Amino acid sequence: IVPEMILKNFLDREKISTHYYKLCAYEIQHHVCSTIIINVLDVNDNIPQFEQQQITVNISELLPINSTIIQIHAYDLDIGKNGEIRYQFSKWTKGDQTIVDTFYLDSITGWLTLIKQLDYEQRIIYEIQIQANDLGENSIPVYMKTIIYVSR
Repeated sequence: IVPEMILKNFLDREKISTHYYKLCAYEIQHHVCSTIIINVLDVNDNIPQFEQQQITVNISELLPINSTIIQIHAYDLDIGKNGEIRYQFSKWTKGDQTIVDTFYLDSITGWLTLIKQLDYEQRIIYEIQIQANDLGENSIPVYMKTIIYVSR
């Protein structure tokens, strides 16, 4: 006789990552038990989530170049590459050359940095759409908005 284990429900690594079962075989005077350990592997079944969908920041036009403005943060319940997040300006934001020339977004840390001097007379509002993706297969991008008001 060969024992079979049949899966009746889906396994969800985010809920329980390791399952332990005890299999015992009994004979009249003897018995043998063995522990079965099932480690559930991760699939890319979660999308990144931003901590905030919109952030508003007020900064002075006198803010020095290379100043960090804000750190964007998203999380993903998956593990490994499926939970590793990268940030970038959205296609919409990349189309605004002034934003791309004025701000730098670190793709790993999410820090938004000023790389060009601001001028209140030229522009007082920057609306920046930021995209987050995990590094897993079939990654689905998510977006959040950062609005920067420039003051004198």
